[in-house]
Amino acid sequence: MPTVTLVEDPSVKTSCSPLQVLQQEVIKAYFATREEKEVLIDSEEEAVVDHVTKSGESLGKIAQIHGVGVADVKRTKTSKYLQIGEIVKVTTKGEKGTEVSYKKLDATTMGKEVYIIVETLHLEEETVLMNIRQGKEKAFGEKDGPITVQQDDKDVVKITAVVGDFDEDKDATNKDDFENWAIAKVKLEPKEDDKIKEWKDGLEGTESKKALLYLLVDVHSENSMCDFKSEYVVYKGYAGESDDSKVTNLFLNDGDAWLEVKKGCDCGKEDFDKQFQCTRYGSVYGPVYWGKFKLANYEYWDDLISENKVTQEEKDILVGMSENEGKLDSVQSYDSELLTVGAMQKTVNPTGKGEFPIQVQEFKADHPEKYKELFEDCGWTVESNTMYYKDPSDSAATKITGSALKTKIREGFKKSEFKKKLKCGPLEPIAKASLDKDFQAKQVKDFIDRLKNKVLPIKPKGYSYSLKDFLNSKLGKATALDHHINRPGYVKNDFGKALDNFFVKKDKEVLDFNTAEADSTKHKSKVSKNPNDWGTDHAAYETIILDDYGVNRRGTDMKGRYDKMKAKF
Repeated sequence: MPTVTLVEDPSVKTSCSPLQVLQQEVIKAYFATREEKEVLIDSEEEAVVDHVTKSGESLGKIAQIHGVGVADVKRTKTSKYLQIGEIVKVTTKGEKGTEVSYKKLDATTMGKEVYIIVETLHLEEETVLMNIRQGKEKAFGEKDGPITVQQDDKDVVKITAVVGDFDEDKDATNKDDFENWAIAKVKLEPKEDDKIKEWKDGLEGTESKKALLYLLVDVHSENSMCDFKSEYVVYKGYAGESDDSKVTNLFLNDGDAWLEVKKGCDCGKEDFDKQFQCTRYGSVYGPVYWGKFKLANYEYWDDLISENKVTQEEKDILVGMSENEGKLDSVQSYDSELLTVGAMQKTVNPTGKGEFPIQVQEFKADHPEKYKELFEDCGWTVESNTMYYKDPSDSAATKITGSALKTKIREGFKKSEFKKKLKCGPLEPIAKASLDKDFQAKQVKDFIDRLKNKVLPIKPKGYSYSLKDFLNSKLGKATALDHHINRPGYVKNDFGKALDNFFVKKDKEVLDFNTAEADSTKHKSKVSKNPNDWGTDHAAYETIILDDYGVNRRGTDMKGRYDKMKAKF
């Protein structure tokens, strides 16, 4: 049998059975996001579970997911079709519980709440100390130095956690999965505004515009509550390059394992906080930001013209009709649509689709980094031409669209707040994105594409020639584009009706002239239905047609809109 000696008195020795040595280990350390999932605990009692409808799901599929019959799945909306984001009530046997999981995080943005996970062995109930360290180059602090973050709403450099004792997981159904983990929740920025500004300036000073962070984990130092020496704990990390000690208690500082942190989006807080007016459309209340920047005052026209992306004539057309449209940075949500954005008033419809999601999808393809900064980092994503929003300030928030998104956007905008200026978190980043040079250029380009590819190819009802053949003037093209932006389904019929009126009038003039003129050699021919035959009369004929079409086309205040454009040209 082995002999053991008492540390306090080496003269005291005794024999004992073979000892089992439990090696204390720090196995992994990393940053993570936390996810919760509602689960059912076996029970004979019935429980009602809220299920958030996802794309492609039907009532039958939802029933299958929960292991119940379709009769146990009840909708909460009266609309004809099941909508993405709709809450469905599922009745099943069992008590409701929450299952927690953590997913390793490789990249995030300033101000986000993240979790530090330290996986250990044989360190139950021991306190673990942690630093977040600046890697590679100076950004949030000196290279390899600790940085200040927030824990429990306080600025800290030394982060603490107890193995197996994280408050947020105490009621989790799978809490035993984390009995050997130390978990700390931190916010990746200091509390004070001037310190936050230092972080942002530090990021701007880096070549990559991002900070690379790693972790130091300590369960052995004199500052620790543990009575361990470093040689008694096995750290399965790395030693610092300039660290004379051989303690391998650094994690994520090898290869590409760093946590990447970018500035991200401030979500328009500085520019658009409490700038959304509560307005009303019928009995519906919602937010509107009328914007500041007119299309006519777009400051990069010369760049687009010099790069041959826009012609001078196209610029003149857009500027001429711009008084009738919204401003480049206008955003609203008070009618039947989820939201309406920009000078062209592109919408997100009640299903999350529409012209604006298509515009953002194309912007994402052309400018992926800016898309991430302006939209994704601020909670907005576009997938398969559908817009989704997930509140970046709420770690428990889920991705929503459809009716759930409409409710979120209009939260707090009600009768008692009518005409007041309020905060609208979801729409602030949309307004800010609309100020970006490249996104504004996208709006201008979409105007031109619409004119060239959608408006001018239209053939008026009853005619074989397109608007491109009938409209030579800037006023004509601007009037058709203006109508198409507001009532696209009416352009074909309304312009066709104006042509009908024109030809009836001209045919009568010819008939009256020929009837009065006895000399048949002086008789006139009817005006050709082919506008390419009009020659020098084209401008005069077009003016007659436009004065009818511009005033009588269907839509809101079309006469006023036409008069404004006519005055411009």
